[in-house]
Amino acid sequence: AVAEGLPPADAPAVLDAELDGLDLGPGWFDQRQRDRAQEMLTKFLAWHARGDRELVAAEEDFDVVIGRARLRGQVDRLERDADGRLVVVDLKTGKTAPRTVEEHGQLAAYQLAVAEGAFEQHGTVSGGAALLQVGGAQKAAKEHAQTPLPTDVDPRETWAGELIAEVGEGMGAGTFVARTDTDCERCAFRRSCPVQESGRQVTS
Repeated sequence: AVAEGLPPADAPAVLDAELDGLDLGPGWFDQRQRDRAQEMLTKFLAWHARGDRELVAAEEDFDVVIGRARLRGQVDRLERDADGRLVVVDLKTGKTAPRTVEEHGQLAAYQLAVAEGAFEQHGTVSGGAALLQVGGAQKAAKEHAQTPLPTDVDPRETWAGELIAEVGEGMGAGTFVARTDTDCERCAFRRSCPVQESGRQVTS
């Protein structure tokens, strides 16, 4: 709503009204959820006030096909930087912040979508992408930015393009190769994954 012109001072009341229509559980839990939502809103508004990029669109849908991969979804914020490039910002309300975003697949997909014309009416040059962490115990929202893709090579030949192509080929294949990475310890499917000790009993 703030992105659409709602005065920031009115945002807390609007959020509270929206929460009134949700079943947030027993009284004490309801209040806890409301407090958490208002805290995240406060962090977002402070970040929004000091922003140095222009908001182009909010909750913008996109749909683009790249090789065997189809990227379709909605971006939280599409912004334009001082150089006229598009920057996708994804809001995160979880408590855990990413360790690094330089090879973050979701942000890579957003950047590639920009370069492939998913938001052609606004531009096709990516100025990077970012996760905006508003959840968690930190007192202020923290932006985790991914470096823009190079503009002197075909987007599909960048690391992001190769990543999306690999995922597209893998998802279209008859088998899937399980690999370990730094997120394995938080994966919900760890106990059924063949590369994990706890999951081998399922596949052996």
